[in-house]
Amino acid sequence: MKKLFLYILFLLVSVAVGAQNSNTLSIPDVSTPLGQAQLPVVISNTDEIVAVQFDLTLPNGITADETVTLTNRADGHTATARNMGNGIYRVVLFAQPTKPLLGQSGTVMNIPITVPENYEEGSVHELVITNAVLTDKTGANVLTQSSAGSITVSKLPDLTVKSITADKTTLNPGDHFTVSWQACQRRLSRAGEKKETIGKNWKERKKMPGNHSNICFTVDLYRGKQQISSKFPSCVKTVPHDNII
Repeated sequence: MKKLFLYILFLLVSVAVGAQNSNTLSIPDVSTPLGQAQLPVVISNTDEIVAVQFDLTLPNGITADETVTLTNRADGHTATARNMGNGIYRVVLFAQPTKPLLGQSGTVMNIPITVPENYEEGSVHELVITNAVLTDKTGANVLTQSSAGSITVSKLPDLTVKSITADKTTLNPGDHFTVSWQACQRRLSRAGEKKETIGKNWKERKKMPGNHSNICFTVDLYRGKQQISSKFPSCVKTVPHDNII
């Protein structure tokens, strides 16, 4: 009877310990504009993880860069995203000699992707993870769960340009002047009212092209290298100098 009790107690302890083990791999939902973006790979682990492998299926037209960016959770590890064809990329992370990942939660790496220009704003595209492996120091796969979210192509802001001014009112051919303007974002409030948010002041230095009464140019708005608006045609009126015939 005593042996039976100890055996049952051992089983209960084993089940309790096993239930505490949780090693998950996931890619969360990502919202991104057209062009270049990053897919974070998040690992939460109770066991020491020394290597990672999984197949990532990207939506049609979206491509990944084989060079993966590692975070500070990596400790001498190397990671790649190999193109296997048909939108499938095999992501592998390892270290020689083997080393465990630092920490027990957070992003381990970021996979660079490119969202094509023909994708519609606001569209949602699902990601798929298969054949996932989280390897411990014994070589066993200790993965308990894997999941992948989706990519939402974010809508670009409705922008307009206002308050265009020049720092000079009298110009000679070849003179330089500075044009200033404000970029404003138009949106609807929850009540359906039109709202306008005035952004930062923008400036650009221009050159007087010749003997003209109007100087016309275009204003481009960018977020980093990503153009976030169409061109705004603008003109600054100039008054010819009395000495110009």
